[in-house]
Amino acid sequence: MKKVFLVLACSAAYGTSHALVWGFSAPIIDGSQEVPPTGSSAYGTASFTLDDVTWELAGSMTVIGIPATATTGAHIHQAPAGVNGPVVFNLLANQIPGSPLTSGNMVVYAYRGTLATANNAATLAAMIAGDTYINVHTPQFPGGEIRGQITCHGVVPEPATIAALSLGVLPLLRRRKK
Repeated sequence: MKKVFLVLACSAAYGTSHALVWGFSAPIIDGSQEVPPTGSSAYGTASFTLDDVTWELAGSMTVIGIPATATTGAHIHQAPAGVNGPVVFNLLANQIPGSPLTSGNMVVYAYRGTLATANNAATLAAMIAGDTYINVHTPQFPGGEIRGQITCHGVVPEPATIAALSLGVLPLLRRRKK
């Protein structure tokens, strides 16, 4: 009975003591997803994580076919596919030092910042549901040249938490064998 109580207590503490870090990506960013479609030959991809306690959003985006000097904006917007929506995170304003990196016609942006919407929990729920997108703006297409819907990949396992939980379970398993 003590073991059952101990396992339940540890499980409850584990579930409430840590933030969840969510993984997301926009696997295809192109002109066909813009509303209306732009016909641009540029394309890209992005991936990032979002911590649901600190609201830190960090990741990278690769764009091919739009020079960094021609990019006037890059944002995460909240809206389902086929609909335009408001900006919820400014990627360019949250670039880390040394970003962007360029090589030929490829530009890699790295960003880290704090999500600060009127309701971060609702924004996270929209991200999980697939109702957000990344949009890259240029002078030729001020409303956005390329766009990609964001996909949620679930919670990213935290190595330290998994290791600590394993260390706590090992004595229970050892004790059970005796």
